[in-house]
Amino acid sequence: MNLKIATALTLSALTTGLNAQERPMTLDEMFSLAEASNPTLVVAKSAAIEAERSLASAKTAKTPEVEFNLSLSLLGNAWVADRDFSNGMNVEMPHFGNMLSLAVTQVLYAGGAIKNSITMAELARDVANLSVDAQRQAVRSIVTGYYLDLCQLRNRALVIEKNIDQTRKLVEDIEANFQAGTVLRSDVTRYELQLQSLLLSQTKTRAALTITNRNLTEALGLPADTRIVPDTALVVASGVAEDHWLAMADESQSVAIARKRSEMSAMQTEISRAPLRPSVALRIEDKLEGPITYEVPTLDKNVNYYYAGVMISYNIGALYKQKRVVAQSREAERTAEAQLAEVVSQCRTRAHAAYVSLQESIENRETHVKSVQLAHENYDVVHYRYLNGMALITDMLDASNQQLSAELALADADILIAYNRLLLLASVGQL
Repeated sequence: MNLKIATALTLSALTTGLNAQERPMTLDEMFSLAEASNPTLVVAKSAAIEAERSLASAKTAKTPEVEFNLSLSLLGNAWVADRDFSNGMNVEMPHFGNMLSLAVTQVLYAGGAIKNSITMAELARDVANLSVDAQRQAVRSIVTGYYLDLCQLRNRALVIEKNIDQTRKLVEDIEANFQAGTVLRSDVTRYELQLQSLLLSQTKTRAALTITNRNLTEALGLPADTRIVPDTALVVASGVAEDHWLAMADESQSVAIARKRSEMSAMQTEISRAPLRPSVALRIEDKLEGPITYEVPTLDKNVNYYYAGVMISYNIGALYKQKRVVAQSREAERTAEAQLAEVVSQCRTRAHAAYVSLQESIENRETHVKSVQLAHENYDVVHYRYLNGMALITDMLDASNQQLSAELALADADILIAYNRLLLLASVGQL
């Protein structure tokens, strides 16, 4: 039954491979494609554009306000009476009224509200841009995971294929010895079972490759039948000290966003204090109106006048109302400062863990290299002894399994170094 399943899966994988279009790609090329098609990143970029426009809008508060008014009216006749409403009489009035005015107001001081609001908009713009970078890092992390899975599966497929070729040759040698009467039929059967086990592992690996390849093509926005061939030059570890990575963690997007939000909270506190301060503005106005209704009798004429002056206003009610708002803003500021400290600590912890894991994987690889060397030597010795009747088939099977395990472990160790290196870059926002 296992043999039938393996055969069916193998045929399916081969058919898929024939229909697929191979496309060699580097990790940087995958990043570019993923960033171009990721909808969340598109939304983040739109938010950054919106924040930039909000900043431009906030800056307009520094420009003067210009008011232009024009009104035309119909005036009725007036009625004049004594204070006790006796002796009333109608008075003829000009029936057409008009008013034209132009006024310019420039705020000179608003308690810091305008300046701080612009600074707040600048900080919001910076947060939006940093959020784009953070989302870009998230997209790259997803792509990197699929990329490394693809590399790992391809390496495993190569190792398994090599062992299949080796096992087939050994089966031929054992079959020849069986025909010569030097080994038992059971020896041939055991190694044929070993070969079928390797073929089944190969089929499972190819199936996993197909699934991972499909996930990656979806993330990159490529046609589903594209067969991605990852760059074999994996990211290698560098000898940079841990302090360098911890310093970079302090400047990562997560920390930068938390720092900007802390500054925004402090700026909001300053804005909440603005009503506690007076506001000063310069106003110039020119007005043309008619008729002159404040004269008796009314004069059917236009009058033009202008004035310029300084307006000072102060909201006395803010003295007892705004204090609660300021206290609330101060509490939000302290919360933002605590969140900043927490984010810094988390980023440094992730960077430290990734750095230690990278060093560990480098050291482990050296062990796996030695294990592969010893496994090959052991296999060659046992193979020679078996062919000369000095070892059992079980010894041969053990040597084959040890060699396969050692080679797979070494292949995984190479991927693990690249994974930990990229994880370290991701932890400091430099993927």
